[in-house]
This record gives sequence, C-alpha cells and structure tokens, in this order.
Amino acid sequence: MREPLLQIKDLTIGFESGQKAVTQVSLSIEQGETVALVGESGCGKSMLCRSILGILPSSAYIEQGKIVLEGQDMVGMKERQLQKIRGTKIGMVWQDPVSFLHPSIPIGKQMIEGIRYHRKLSKKQAMEEGILLLKKMGIEQAEERFHDYSYKFSGGQLQRIVIGTAIINNPNLLIADEPTTALDVATQAQILQELERIQKEKGMSILLVTHDMAVAFRLAHKIVVMSNGRVIEEGSKEKILHHPSCAETKRFVEVVKRA
Repeated sequence: MREPLLQIKDLTIGFESGQKAVTQVSLSIEQGETVALVGESGCGKSMLCRSILGILPSSAYIEQGKIVLEGQDMVGMKERQLQKIRGTKIGMVWQDPVSFLHPSIPIGKQMIEGIRYHRKLSKKQAMEEGILLLKKMGIEQAEERFHDYSYKFSGGQLQRIVIGTAIINNPNLLIADEPTTALDVATQAQILQELERIQKEKGMSILLVTHDMAVAFRLAHKIVVMSNGRVIEEGSKEKILHHPSCAETKRFVEVVKRA
C-alpha cells in the first residue's frame, strides 16, 4: 500500500507563554486528494499550515510530532532544506492576495521569481512560462499584463495570479488558506472552479483551509474538523454531510443545509 503524500502524526505546537496552538493533531493526504480543514477562526488551522511550511512565528515551536512529506520528516529540518521544498514540493495560496503581492514590483516579475530560484531558467524562458500560466489562469492580454502592477487587477484576478505563482513549479501539494474569503460570491465560485480544474488537470493534492463547510463539500474528498487546536472529527464528505457525530460539525452542516 502506497504511503500518503503528507502525514501529520500527533503534532503539538506550543507558544513560549505555555499555551497550545495545536494539540496532538494527526491527518493524512493522499496523492491527488483534496482534504478540507474546517473550523472557526482561531482554532489552529493556519498555525497547522505554517508548521507544514516551516514558517511558525518566532514565539511558537513544535513540541512533539512528525510532519512527513513523501516519506521525509520535515520537523527539525534546516531552513535551507525547507526553502527547497517550499515552492517546489509545496505551493501556498494565502488568504489575502493584496498583502501577498508587492505593490511596487510588476506581478510577472513576482510570479517568475520561484522559477528562476528553483529551476535556474533564463529570464526569457521564465517570462515565457509566466505569460503562459497567466493565460491558463484566465488573465486576458497576458503579454501586456505581465508587466502591470497589482493595483491594476481585480481581487479575483489577483487571487488567480497568486494561485498561478503557487503552482508554477508544479508542486505535489497545494495549501490554500481561506482562498475565497476576501472575494464576492461570484468571484468565489470562479476561484473554486479554478482550484477544481488544477486538481484534476495536474493530479495535485490540495489542503483547503476554510471556515465554510459549503466550500469543503464542493471541493474536498475528505473533511477534517478542528476546534480549539484539536481534530474533533474527520471522514469523507458523504459521511460528514449525512452522519456528523460532533455537535460542532453538526452545526457547520446545518448552516449548509439551511442555505
């Protein structure tokens, strides 16, 4: 039986103050699987994602547990090793594309930074790949807009650009932390459709972080529910939809059914 692409085992993240951000969390993601991590704000979802990337705040640290990617435990890795993994094996889509993209650097230059760092392509080769990816992400007049700054794009376009930047080196795992929260309803649907397309086209695994169970039901194969830093329930989306066992999960599901 093939090992999961990502396996988190009994992970506990603490703060210097003595508080726990995450307590004994375990979850796994298979190759080509989309897992939704669902929970209220402050439950530990984003901190868990940061631990996978090795970018915890200076006041936080991993007390115990393992984060195993493709059979290799990332806990305790040196920053140089983690830099090779970020952007090549793991791509990250943050919640707010406006804060992710630097306002005084053309978006194209920001997109291809990862290509040039990890794959050592020439500027021309990287630019060609960046323009092609902009086209695939639905940005019209990609050759011209490659040189534009972030303020010239809508919120939905910026999120497409951030997603494109995250997948430009074809990582096996894409982490999307509340990727639709700052967008209007119509644009949210477009971004979710884009994530579905990418997952099917590339066979990429996705860890989707959300507080919206409707989003989880649309995209995920498996749903993991967190509360107060702990996993309280997990299962297929069919199981969670029809047979939730925890009160908090039931509340999430009822909101969807009433909508």
